[in-house]
Amino acid sequence: MGSEWWFGAGVNRPDYNDRYIAVGRAGAGLTVVEHFTLGANIQGDRDHWFGFGYVGVVLPAFGLVEPYGRFHYGRRDDINDDFMQWTAGLRYGVEEVKLYLEAFGIIEPGYGTGVCFGVTF
Repeated sequence: MGSEWWFGAGVNRPDYNDRYIAVGRAGAGLTVVEHFTLGANIQGDRDHWFGFGYVGVVLPAFGLVEPYGRFHYGRRDDINDDFMQWTAGLRYGVEEVKLYLEAFGIIEPGYGTGVCFGVTF
């Protein structure tokens, strides 16, 4: 088992705002089987915070690039309702520290998409 820690920042267009706003994301997880991860993460912008649990898959690397995806399930700070989110991204770098670029979006309820750049280790 290995661990993954990640944090980054980017822009997001949530359903509660009619324009793109800054967003921060961070998480921690475990590699439970060679290419599968489980973890928890937070996401916040100027209006709301989200807390998620996630399951992910890390695809085999090609060169220094490693594609991955995650499915998140959690809550927003002001609504007593479940939220689902997807993430798809690419990691780049050596084994211990990698840069990443990812796209993410709320599936339900509502909508919201964004992009984020960060570091994972």
